Amino acid sequence: MKSILLIFLSSVLFSNFICAQVEEIIEEINDAYEYYESAFKKIKNTLYEIDNCYSSTTMIDLQYYAEAAESELSSAKRYVGYAEDEANEAEDKAVDINCDDASAEAADAENYFYAAKRKIAYAIDELSNAYYEDEQDYLLDYVESAEDYIHQAIRNLNYAVDKLNNALEALEGCSQEILREAHIAQAVKNYQATSTMNCDELYTYIKSKGNQKGKVSSYTMNSEWLKTVTAYEYLGDIYVIAEIKRNEYSFSTNSYIFCGIPQSNWNNFKLGGLGVPNSYGERFHNYIFNYKCNC
Repeated sequence: MKSILLIFLSSVLFSNFICAQVEEIIEEINDAYEYYESAFKKIKNTLYEIDNCYSSTTMIDLQYYAEAAESELSSAKRYVGYAEDEANEAEDKAVDINCDDASAEAADAENYFYAAKRKIAYAIDELSNAYYEDEQDYLLDYVESAEDYIHQAIRNLNYAVDKLNNALEALEGCSQEILREAHIAQAVKNYQATSTMNCDELYTYIKSKGNQKGKVSSYTMNSEWLKTVTAYEYLGDIYVIAEIKRNEYSFSTNSYIFCGIPQSNWNNFKLGGLGVPNSYGERFHNYIFNYKCNC
């Protein structure tokens, strides 16, 4: 009972760890979105100051509004940089839990934030040039160029937000799959201490996740009831999946899984040796059969 309790607690703690990781990613994405909103407000203020430039008639007013627009846009650039950093954090943490789709979407969001930040930087340069320009026509040219860069930045920001939303959707599906596999892996690792593992689920999991160590076919074994015997290694343990004929005349088989096979037992079954029976059927009974999985 004590070992079962420890395994249960281990499984709960691992599940909580995964949930905590997912929650951290969601928090990073939400933070990125909040920084996007702050940046967008500053961009709207910038465009308002640019409109004031177009309606101004004196150089002093033009330069004043150009400077005001530059100040607002500098703040927007800072917020976009923060959003970029949060998307990068979300990407890294999604990689840590092998959530590839969410990681890819977060990486795309990061790239779009970076592209927006570059466009904003170009616009800031143009507004700075406008502030120091003495000719009205040239000053307005700088302002128009800045406005064009700003609209390009807005497009990139909108793309970034779309990618953040995609990352959240991918994360939802991914986290459910990760938890499912984590629960199975925990049960596989501790099969000797719990009888709650479903054998069909264990069989499928070991075949898909384990590394095949060796296989002995019916041609080699020449057995009336053994068709194939395959060894897999998973998390340092050896599992054997045996395809056993329903009777000596049948072509149909049933599949059985055996757990925690010592390396020496597998070697004796597969290779034989001094003091080892010649018959694969006897070897199977001596070295494999008693290691039935507790599922």
